[in-house]
Amino acid sequence: MEFATSPQSGMNELAHEIARHQAESARHPERMGAAVVALATSALLVSPTIDTGDHYHWIARHFRLTAEEQLTCGCQAHVEVDSDEEGLGVPDRARVRCP
Repeated sequence: MEFATSPQSGMNELAHEIARHQAESARHPERMGAAVVALATSALLVSPTIDTGDHYHWIARHFRLTAEEQLTCGCQAHVEVDSDEEGLGVPDRARVRCP
């Protein structure tokens, strides 16, 4: 399952929107007695395929075995910054808060 937030200017607004998306994502499976679980990989036996985007094909060319076997998932955040220096500083500051 994937959802995308709209651009936000503050962390409180972003947290609220993420919580709203999580609640909406959970509502549908709950009606069937199921639950959404955040996993870093598939819990089921699957036959993976490479997505159609150029980025995924680049990953497949350069990291073939990992792309075919690992089935890793993640979370990404897009952040607007005012300068190249700030663009380098944001990941450094965020790194301590990310698993």
